[in-house]
Amino acid sequence: MDSFRLILAQPVEADFPDLPTNKSLTGKVYEIREAGERFTKPVTLKLGYGNDDSVDVDTGKPGIFGYNVKSGAWEYLDSLNDTKTKQLHTTLRQLHSHYALLVSNDPGKQASMLPKQTDPQKFHKVTLATARGHYLVKNDFETTTGQWSNRDNETGATVVLDSDATFDDSKALKVTNTHRGGNFAVNVITQPFDAVISR
Repeated sequence: MDSFRLILAQPVEADFPDLPTNKSLTGKVYEIREAGERFTKPVTLKLGYGNDDSVDVDTGKPGIFGYNVKSGAWEYLDSLNDTKTKQLHTTLRQLHSHYALLVSNDPGKQASMLPKQTDPQKFHKVTLATARGHYLVKNDFETTTGQWSNRDNETGATVVLDSDATFDDSKALKVTNTHRGGNFAVNVITQPFDAVISR
């Protein structure tokens, strides 16, 4: 809804907050601007450790830390260690002023190993088939939108058939809230029907 924001992330050699004395730095410290920026959805931060010998990938000792300006301390962020890509992952909802990959021996402040995916994700192509058995309402959205339609005029949603959302030349129903602050209202069924099925 709002205009986009640019976020700066750059490595710095100096002028960053003092690192904890009981932890060792791996790689570089990264400065972020603007600190305190919030996200409407969780985002993923990844820091790579390459071939650094100080990173113990078997015990998961590295961790991602962010500097909290308000508390004046480096905070451990729940991290996952992907040994395949040699990266640590963490999830953020708000930006710290600095981030660093620190090696720690403190329990609870070490990255967990990223779960291995044994079965690759498989995608199945959607195919059209003739429905069998009883049904009260049938909409395949290939030729018409059925009884789906706009409700509440300007504040409601628009309903159209869309052929760009699929990859097999079939069509889909596209419902769009065209007015900011609209109620996204649509009619699904406008004609009465008997819900009792005689056998």
